[in-house]
Amino acid sequence: MVLYLDYVTLDVFTSSAFKGNPLAVVFLPRLSSERVTRDQMQAIAREFNFSETIFVYPVSPMTPSKRRIDIFMTTKELPFAGHPTIGAASWLLRLSPCREEQAELKALTTKAGDIPISQMAASSLVSASIPHEFHLHKTRFPLSELLRLHPTLGQFLQTNEFEKDSFPVFSVVKGMTVIPVELPSINALGAIDMPTGGETIKTLSALNGGYLDAGWDGEGLINLYFYVRDVPDGGKTVLRTRMLLGNFEDPATGSSATGLAAYLSLFSQQPADNLVFDYEIVQGVEMGRKSNIGVHVVLCRDKKGIEEVKLIGGAVQEINIEDWRPECLDNPTAASSASISLIIICREHEAIQNPTANGQPLGTAIQSAKSSFLCLLERPPSSDVGEVFGVMSNQKWSIWQPK
Repeated sequence: MVLYLDYVTLDVFTSSAFKGNPLAVVFLPRLSSERVTRDQMQAIAREFNFSETIFVYPVSPMTPSKRRIDIFMTTKELPFAGHPTIGAASWLLRLSPCREEQAELKALTTKAGDIPISQMAASSLVSASIPHEFHLHKTRFPLSELLRLHPTLGQFLQTNEFEKDSFPVFSVVKGMTVIPVELPSINALGAIDMPTGGETIKTLSALNGGYLDAGWDGEGLINLYFYVRDVPDGGKTVLRTRMLLGNFEDPATGSSATGLAAYLSLFSQQPADNLVFDYEIVQGVEMGRKSNIGVHVVLCRDKKGIEEVKLIGGAVQEINIEDWRPECLDNPTAASSASISLIIICREHEAIQNPTANGQPLGTAIQSAKSSFLCLLERPPSSDVGEVFGVMSNQKWSIWQPK
């Protein structure tokens, strides 16, 4: 059996194509016989090679106000991530040709819990009320370890003016932890290099040589989130941030931005009667993918906890839809202009060799279509088979399916 999955690619936390953080939104089939396994989801996320890929389940007649989602990095599943949540909300509430059918949609269901979503009035932005269990861990992250991972920061942090010798370790929910690292200048922010050896911070408890309190270790991520306060940006001041994990830099990290905003609201010196805080965070500038992230924080009346956190942002489609109906895929010309396309899952024996499209080598045909697609489908009128053509990560394949 060959399984076809629709998907769309978005740029999140931006109003401009090719800025912000790329996201693949994959739509899972309705039929239980076409169930996609976790291993297949992981393989698809690895092929897209974005920081995250989100899988959207069909509407359930029992809960039409909610849509279940699963979020995968290239190497693991996540309980929650900010930019996929904002991307999916933007598509379902604003950008989808079927958005009128989503009128009852009020929340996305993640492994971390239900996330209420809404479109902001008179705006192209959406908001998501983030599930949270904020926790400040007892063990701090030492400056010496930071400089071992990022030695280029030594010239900025090993000075008499820089007084910190460690940094807080702060969890948003179990499995999503941020280490906010305040830097003294934009120059310092720009000097950050990839971690030594692509090393990541292990999610271990303090008893096992890590930084997390007992019961908070296990699966998930710990991100160093670098920030500079009060940076001028278009006539206002913002927090400028960067997040580098392993061998990649993330253009926008919604969960870390949420953690940073919550931490600053709880522990920075603030007016005594202030319970509501709004943050504008700009990330991704150094890598040419500027992202604008909004975070709204409401403290509890005793100022010892968080009552509400909303993540705010927008998204744009990388290529506009011209025709995404399944019948357009019978026409190679129409198919090459459609921006919702297909992911193909098949058995190895269904692969065939030397595919062509309109008499051209497959690679030439796809490149001439300025394609960002994972797969295209063509049904040649003189053929007894339908051929599926695919390109991703500069690899080519085709899949045979009887008509």
